[in-house]
Amino acid sequence: MKTIIKDWRRLLLMFGDMIVIALSLYLAFVTRFWRFNLPIRYLFIYYKILPMALVIYLFSFLRFGLYHGTWRFAGLHDLSSISKSILAGTVSLVVASFLIVGLRDTPRSVFILFTVYLVVGVGILRIAARFYRELGHPFGLWLNPDASRTLILGAGDAGEAVLRNLQQQPNKSTPIGFLDDDFQKQGTLIHGVKVLGVIDKLPEILRIFRVKEVFVAIPNFLGEKMRWVAEVCQKAGVKSRTIPRMADILAGRVQLDRLRLIGMEDLLNRRITKIENERIREILSGKRVLVTGAGGSIGSELCRQILGYQPAYLILLEQNETGLFYITNELAQKFPGIKLRPVVGDICHQSKMARIFADYQPEIIFHAAAYKHVPMMEENPDEAIRNNVFGTKILVDLALENGISHFIMLSTDKAVNPAGVMGTTKRLAEMYLQSRQAGGANPLKAVRFGNVLGSAGSVVPVFKQQIDDGGPVTVTHPEIKRFFMTIPEAVELILFAAAVSQNSAIFVLEMGDLIKIKDLAWNLISLAGLTPEKDIKIIYTGLRPGEKLYEEFYYEKNEILTETDSPAVKAVQSKRLISAEAVDRALAGLQALLDISTPPDKLREALKEVLRKLEE
Repeated sequence: MKTIIKDWRRLLLMFGDMIVIALSLYLAFVTRFWRFNLPIRYLFIYYKILPMALVIYLFSFLRFGLYHGTWRFAGLHDLSSISKSILAGTVSLVVASFLIVGLRDTPRSVFILFTVYLVVGVGILRIAARFYRELGHPFGLWLNPDASRTLILGAGDAGEAVLRNLQQQPNKSTPIGFLDDDFQKQGTLIHGVKVLGVIDKLPEILRIFRVKEVFVAIPNFLGEKMRWVAEVCQKAGVKSRTIPRMADILAGRVQLDRLRLIGMEDLLNRRITKIENERIREILSGKRVLVTGAGGSIGSELCRQILGYQPAYLILLEQNETGLFYITNELAQKFPGIKLRPVVGDICHQSKMARIFADYQPEIIFHAAAYKHVPMMEENPDEAIRNNVFGTKILVDLALENGISHFIMLSTDKAVNPAGVMGTTKRLAEMYLQSRQAGGANPLKAVRFGNVLGSAGSVVPVFKQQIDDGGPVTVTHPEIKRFFMTIPEAVELILFAAAVSQNSAIFVLEMGDLIKIKDLAWNLISLAGLTPEKDIKIIYTGLRPGEKLYEEFYYEKNEILTETDSPAVKAVQSKRLISAEAVDRALAGLQALLDISTPPDKLREALKEVLRKLEE
């Protein structure tokens, strides 16, 4: 059916070209003699030239592909093709006319005028489809009462792209204006749509123009402003959408004009720090890379981004076979040319880990495997110690024995002044790594960062499920705060931290400002189209064991935060040397407690005591 429709459109276009050719040639004679009633002599020449012109130009149009394009998207490139085809046709027509008796005395100016008129006529015919598609019906809402009145925030390149997208769907949306903070754009027109004012006028514009939808077309709109826009729209009962974040656009994950509902990642959006991808490529390209915890939310995103830098092959280590199965299948489809080595295994099994190193000889390790759920680890301190501390120890020892070039462990802000088991075990893992770092001689790094939206350990999925169930949403404390970033952004910075040249064992990602969990819950309820405290209640349950009101990124007492060669990553320098012997004695004591199945309460106390002594 589509082929038949295309053929009919081409035949219709050819018929239109024939009419344009005939009219253009007649107008050329009329212009030359300034009279519509041509003398008999030149009328005879017109009728002699016309059939020849039709054949020559239609053949030229076919030769230059004028019947194979999608003319509703016609642009300058297509105008160039039109001009070339007409010029070629004119040259052929002039030569043919001089070879035929009776046509040799045709005025030369007729051919020049004919060419000009033909370019204009054929061009107008080609772009008519685009004008109709983009401008829609000239009477807009008057004849399209179901079209939604839309307002676009941002009158830059992104806003113009969104406008063109909307104008191609006139029955769905009718743009009524732009808002933009650039004062030079105030009152200007973009494709016939006016810039009505600055963004702060949003509440007034929504009311005056009875707007039904707002599209945010600012690729890196900061979270604070986005939260304000979302709140204003929610109170006015107006739908709000946005284009993708600049980080996703630059990474090629989405297109600029792809509109979507505003999400939590937009409300928390921060200024983008330029990442020097070539530095990452120098480290990863052609290398054998191992990712532990490859089936998790952070580990799987690490795998996706690492494969974009063309490693020799990627070893995916994961003890959850289902998670490993799905991420391996996904990567095999997206990156068919790169070898994948999926391995089911537990980092606590030393013999299995040793065999992996012997078989695959990894050069770079990203250690993402860890137990992260704070309340769950409070109840199971033995597994937290075994996995987070001793699993890391096994990997670090094997990495050093095998001479790897980079070892990057994913840590957490909860490792600073930890209040619970999870944070304490991650801090002990950091200290073991520091004790083996040997003043920067060994390629060992730990990267601290906060919560990531959408990860398995994030509060966001819990809140969404509570909202879907009709509430209430449970928050532990009205003043509890956390750092947040998106998974792709966190992973991009982790990869960059591996490339930062600094003699430090611990690095901190730039996480922006602390966000109140209460505000997070409020925003999620609003994004669901509901009213907080009215449709969905928020209740406070009290801090859980191992939980703090807010997190930190370094010990002010024992550590110094220093700049690196990138504002996206900072280095943590310890004020004193961490003794390898002291760390080994502490871990030996913990291992002894695990061997005799020490009860959870005594393990928790032992953990606190071990960390206290090491921090003294």
